[in-house]
Parts: sequence; structure tokens; C-alpha cells
Amino acid sequence: MFRFFRINDPFRLLFVFLILVSIRLAFLLNDVPLTALEIKWATLGEKLSEGSAMYAGVWDNTPPLSAFVFYILTALFGKNSWANHSLAVLLVMFQAYIFNAVLLKKNIHREKSYISALLYVLFMACCFDFMVLSPMLLSLTFLVLMLRNIFWLNDAALDEDVFRIGIYLGLAILTYLPNWIFIFFVLLAISFFRTASLRQYILFFYGLLLVIAFFSLFYVVQGSFEEFFSTFLFTLFDFNFTETYTPLRSFAMIGGTLLFLLLLGIFKTYSARGFINYQSLCQLLMVLWAFFATPTVFMGQQFAPLQVLVFFPALVFFVTYFFLLIKRRWLTELFFLCFIGVISWLGYYSTHLLSSSTYWLPATATVAPTTQKVLVLGNNYLPYYQNQLATPYLNWEFAQKHFSNLDYYSTVIEVHKAFEKEKPDLIIDQVGFMPSLVARIPMITNQYKQDPKDKEKFRLKK
Repeated sequence: MFRFFRINDPFRLLFVFLILVSIRLAFLLNDVPLTALEIKWATLGEKLSEGSAMYAGVWDNTPPLSAFVFYILTALFGKNSWANHSLAVLLVMFQAYIFNAVLLKKNIHREKSYISALLYVLFMACCFDFMVLSPMLLSLTFLVLMLRNIFWLNDAALDEDVFRIGIYLGLAILTYLPNWIFIFFVLLAISFFRTASLRQYILFFYGLLLVIAFFSLFYVVQGSFEEFFSTFLFTLFDFNFTETYTPLRSFAMIGGTLLFLLLLGIFKTYSARGFINYQSLCQLLMVLWAFFATPTVFMGQQFAPLQVLVFFPALVFFVTYFFLLIKRRWLTELFFLCFIGVISWLGYYSTHLLSSSTYWLPATATVAPTTQKVLVLGNNYLPYYQNQLATPYLNWEFAQKHFSNLDYYSTVIEVHKAFEKEKPDLIIDQVGFMPSLVARIPMITNQYKQDPKDKEKFRLKK
């Protein structure tokens, strides 16, 4: 199998795509249900498609470009997962193609092959979470395009190339905020591949800030720039995991295995000799990529396996070197079979480990026969499955900006207006906050009653 993709033939990409689709179908046929974050993003898109404004009408810190994608998908296809899964597959294939194309064109590896595209797709089998349409996966598309332009840099490169790098990084930040750390990576990369001048650095920042300024202007015109700044941009250095969706054991197993493969590839690469200067620079660049990618795993609110997607370019880069540098072909095939075995085992067991967490909707979950308007006081988004969000309070951390200030009359009035505008049929109190809410807003007491069988649920009186 490895030998088949070692041939420099674009037709091999068709087989890479078929393998990718097979991986996606394997997870779906294994009855892998929706994750809590998938349900959250679908709920967000549904709320935006109803006319609510991001950050003002929906309280959440999902980046604006990602929120726009979820809005478009929900507006076109409804709150269905098949559209998200299909787009995720296409994005992964596009990333694999772009990354392999630049490695092949610039002759970064010693052989021209489609091994990198194959490995990129196979690594997606490590966890079903990797093929979920997420802000991380969306942003990785722009990061791969940015990396392609960096590999193209040389002394003859045009200023437009540096400008495009800034554009791509700006788009990556607006799809997943922790990517801002790659600003430092780009500054080093520009100095590696060409004689850098102040003009090039200014062009890079101009492209970066132009994208962010465009979205900021949109929210200024919309009248919600203050919410955009406080809810999205102000969380730049947020290291607080308020939403933990995976057990530490499963995250360590996935991350530890991928880290081992990355270090194995780096060790094999730097043990070899005979690389030209350009190839050595690319190797150093990808080591720096892994270094700067590490802090992004610990930024933001969510703690989930999909956060390690940012390592994939460096991982594929060095694991490709590992296989291509093995001199005996039969040994290469043997190691590749072992690699497939490890990936398959990791995908199977990580799925079963995550199934014991609150990260996904159990396959045996009962679904309400009719759609209800629901408000969840807490960080578990599973109750929004086949239900609609009532009130703007999607993200519990940001909802507490109101709920923690109920001693102020103006805040009580705003909360009361939100409940009157979109009265929830069901309030699910996961954090024990309802007594405080009831004490400040008597309307809650008059219109809702606690479910005697489930103390977390408060139903609207009919």
C-alpha cells in the first residue's frame, strides 16, 4: 500500500479521497453520535439564522468567521449533521492536497510522492473528533495556505506573497482565536526564507490587521462592536478551561501517541544527512511550528481532542520523512502496517473512552417528540439536540455577566426582557442557579414549576 502512494501520479489523490470517505463512514457506521460541541455550533447557527446578531443577540465567544459558516450551513440545510460532515471531509481533503502539493513542488522531501496526503488523511482516523466541522478544522485550512506561501518565499518573492501570509493568518485568527500565537512564527519564518526588511514586516501586519479591521467595522455598523470586543477579542489570553469535554486519560492517550510519532519523525530526520539548505530550513521551520502550536492547545474555553489538529502539518511533515528515509523497502512496508494498526487502535479506543464522558450524545438518548425552546444553565449543550435556544444565553460563562449582577435593577430588567421575548418551555439548571434567579425575578416563580422527577428541570406552566 505504501509503495502505491510513493509514485508521483496525481491519480493517487483519488484513492486518498476514497480512504478519507471510508474513515468518515467507519465512524458514522459505528454509531458515533453528535458531540456536545457539534450541538452547540448547530444551535448557534440556528439562532443566527433566526435573525439574532452574533455577540449581541447570542452570547458566545465562537469566532466570527466560524459563526458565519455555521450560520450559512444552518440557513441552507437546517440543523442537520450531514452537511457539516460533508464539508469537513472536503476541507480535510483540500488541506491534504494543498500541503502535499507544496511539498512536492518545492521538492522538500527527497522523493516526489503522495505519501504526505495519505498520512494527513490517515491521522484523521485517530479520533472521530478530528473530522468534526469545528473552528479548529476551519482555521487549519487557512494555516495550511499560510504555510504554503511561507514555503514559496525567497529573495525573488513579491511583496504580495508576504501580504497574503498576513491575510491568511488574519482569517485563521478569525476562525480560531488562539492562532494569534503564529504571528511570532511568521516573523521568524520571513527572516529565514528571505532578506527581511521593515517593508515586508509592515506588509504582513497590514494584511493581518486589514482582515480584522474589516470584521470589526462590520460590528461597528451593526452596533455591537463593544460586545464583539469584550466577548471575542478580549479573550485573547484566556487559559481557563470552563468547558471540559474529554477525560484526561483519553486526551493523554491521543496526544501522547501523536507526540511520540512526531518526536520519532524528528529524530529520524535529524539523524539523516545530505539535505540541501532549503530542506534544512523547512525542517527547522516545522520544528518551530510544533513549538508555537503547543500553547494553542491550552488557550480558549474548550478542552477537547480536536485542539491537537494544529499539530498535523508538522506531524505529517516529519512522519513522511520517517518512512521515506528507511532504506529497505520491505521494512518500510512493515512499519507502515504497524502505523495503520496503531492509528486504527487509537481511533477505536479513543472513541470508547470518550463515550464515557459528557462530550457526546449517547446513542440510547431519548429525543423529545416535539421541538422545545430550552435554556441550559451550565456548560453541557446536549439538551439543545433537536431543541431551540431560548434567550441569548448560549455560553454559560458569558451569561454569568448578567446572572452574577442580579443585585442591580438594570440587570434584572434586561434578564426579564430576555425571558419575555423568548420564553423557554424548559429551563435545565445544571449548576444550581435557579434559586438565585427565582429570588430576584418573581416571574420565574409564577410561570415555572420544578419537575418532581428531575430537580434540574423547570417547566413552563401551561
